[in-house]
Amino acid sequence: MLRSEWQSIWNELRNNLNNLPRCPDHPEYPCIETLSMSIKNDILEIKDSGITVRSHRTNKPDFIETKRFQTWWVHLVTHGVASLKPGSENNPHPWRSCIVGAILAKCLDKYIEYIAATNEIKLKKEVMDKFSVFVQ
Repeated sequence: MLRSEWQSIWNELRNNLNNLPRCPDHPEYPCIETLSMSIKNDILEIKDSGITVRSHRTNKPDFIETKRFQTWWVHLVTHGVASLKPGSENNPHPWRSCIVGAILAKCLDKYIEYIAATNEIKLKKEVMDKFSVFVQ
């Protein structure tokens, strides 16, 4: 994958993450819910190196590095679809799958759609055609 292509996607994701609605319980932070379980997560910090989230269920902050999102993006461009179920054959990486998938689907919604029936995220067809040329 071309570095400039990923950097453009990563910048767009981070910009959109900053513009999410604020958490009703912690209005100083943007908030995002997991797709299948609707668990709220505060976005504590957005940096070039990654994103720190805090689940309302565990109240534990977790840092998710940029590389994890890139792994998911490459998987989507290569396979078209990714399972949000950790351990599933089509799951790019099991750690924090639900929130990583939610961030990708909600912040890159012009590229990705959520398939609730299968708990997967899917690259839209027109996007797949555009980005598949960048996969090495």
